[in-house]
Amino acid sequence: MEILERFFDPGTGTAGQLFWGSLVCIALWEALRPLRPLEHSVLVRWINNIALAVLNGGIIKILTVLLAFDLVLLADRSGFGLLNVVELPVWLALSLGVAWLDFVSYATHRLSHAVPIFWRIHRLHHSDPDVDFSTSRRHHPFETFITTPILVAGLLVSGAPPLALLIWSALTGTLSLFQHGNIRLPDALDRGLRLVLVTPAMHRTHHSSKRSETDSNYGQVFPWWDRMLGTYCARPEGGLTGMTLGLEHFRHRDELFLHRLLLQPFAATKTTPVRQTEAR
Repeated sequence: MEILERFFDPGTGTAGQLFWGSLVCIALWEALRPLRPLEHSVLVRWINNIALAVLNGGIIKILTVLLAFDLVLLADRSGFGLLNVVELPVWLALSLGVAWLDFVSYATHRLSHAVPIFWRIHRLHHSDPDVDFSTSRRHHPFETFITTPILVAGLLVSGAPPLALLIWSALTGTLSLFQHGNIRLPDALDRGLRLVLVTPAMHRTHHSSKRSETDSNYGQVFPWWDRMLGTYCARPEGGLTGMTLGLEHFRHRDELFLHRLLLQPFAATKTTPVRQTEAR
């Protein structure tokens, strides 16, 4: 198991190398063939989004690697959880575990939009007035304390192998860069790919400033949960290049700086904290 932990380590393992390689590829893709021009300074956004990512990195490392994985490993050794009731092939247990974790993530994400106090924390991710690879790392540190316990609880109840958590974490870390990229896939490729994975076009729709589009496409890896539960939106009303991104009350350049990002959950707005704005 120690070998697996090293393999999936986000900093030095193979999974980490895949993440950094993907980051470089997406950044180059954005620079050479961007989907749309950015409204704000790339330098300002990147510096502050990456600073937030570094801050989150330490918290996520402690919660997911040191605490969450140890809890899941302990439960697995004790035979706790539904999948431990019956004997299953390893490949099937892993597949069910990864799919279940992704469903729990979908449900948690949807909850983050529905519960006012959760939305105040999650809206930091949605308030980016541009969406590119750096947006994938733009989350408030408080959000980790909401999502990680729910994910771990879901994994414990399911009894999925600890390796499922490592695989799902590696998948989401890399795919998130791709999904937030300021890039366009050929339409035929996007249509085919979105049958099995959340594509950049799908997730960009989720970053729309229009309420009905923000409240759609919650999936992180697989698009099935949105399709089955009525939250799937094929395309934004304004099109991928014409849609308005971000949230109305956080569009000013001053809102891009780290101290404002960290204080954003406490910022008052003129509208309800759950549903920020319609398209202007």
